[in-house]
Amino acid sequence: MKTGIIHHEQFKHYDFGPNHPLRGYCMDEKLAFKLVKENNALGEKTDLAFFEPEAVDKELLLDVHAPAYVDFINGLNERGGTITLDTPVFKGMVDVARRFAGADILGAEMLMENTVDKAFVLGMMGHHAGIDFGGGFCLVNDIAIMVEAMRKKYNLKRVLIFDYAVNAGHGTINIFYKSPEVLCIDIHQDPLVLYPGTGFPEQVGRGAGRGHTVNICLPPYTTDRHFMFAINEVVVPIVTEYKPELIILAGLNGGHFTVDINQFMLTLQAVWDTVHLFAGLADSLCGGRLLHIGGFSLDRKLMPLGFLATVAGALDVKVPLPEPYAMPKNLPEITQDVEEAVRNVTRIHKTYWNYL
Repeated sequence: MKTGIIHHEQFKHYDFGPNHPLRGYCMDEKLAFKLVKENNALGEKTDLAFFEPEAVDKELLLDVHAPAYVDFINGLNERGGTITLDTPVFKGMVDVARRFAGADILGAEMLMENTVDKAFVLGMMGHHAGIDFGGGFCLVNDIAIMVEAMRKKYNLKRVLIFDYAVNAGHGTINIFYKSPEVLCIDIHQDPLVLYPGTGFPEQVGRGAGRGHTVNICLPPYTTDRHFMFAINEVVVPIVTEYKPELIILAGLNGGHFTVDINQFMLTLQAVWDTVHLFAGLADSLCGGRLLHIGGFSLDRKLMPLGFLATVAGALDVKVPLPEPYAMPKNLPEITQDVEEAVRNVTRIHKTYWNYL
């Protein structure tokens, strides 16, 4: 078994400056790679191979983004500026974002060519960048660029993007909202109380794409148990029916209980469990072709452990996942709210999916 890990030193230049939560050190791979390389159980299971990607050509941005938006961000790349208040752009940052897209494409190509069995990109995911907008720390949508490249090169008709970051990936949803050839399933905290304020269950796609956008909104204080319940009740039946040819997971450690900007109460075990479940789906549905994008964290202690959990989960290797912080106590009981949210999504999507 061979596992591909894609990263580049340039990723550290994706830095939004002093007083911003996303700094270059968030992309520091040294300890993360050390934990993976030195884990004996992983070493017995797989051969780890590390790859450096090239940046995609600027023309590939036009496969998913409007020409006016591409001109706008290329201008910011040359002189600096601002997309939104939370997304200042310094010179050269779009070049780094293009390398993120190149990393995604390299990982997907190796899977499609059977060069590796599983692939991981340790880097940013631009899931808040849509056809003609950016923001939320995202300049271009590297995931969508990769998907379009794979659809063109391999004539794929059924691609799954499962986004399990705590914020809805509304940019990715925006790009594929009318397409039945890309199934976007996004599980996130209720957008009534969290950026970007969209990603509701009633948003199901448009035209031929109806039913191919699935938004699962869970309440604050969602725990591992609640999170996996929602995935098993809604996601697994839909994915099994869809039979994707390629599975892309987009996830960070943003749902971890230590992250102040949201209220999910997930642990590192939830990362392992999520990736492990989808690796099993990939093995049974599409020859094991699973690409995981993301895995970094704004927390220096959390990021390396989160990446270890990601790789180990995909390879079905149980590893110690010590939490670097203590879990809060006396959390509110929200099981009934979670069950109601899951029932709502199921009710909406029964129209489109027989397996629900």
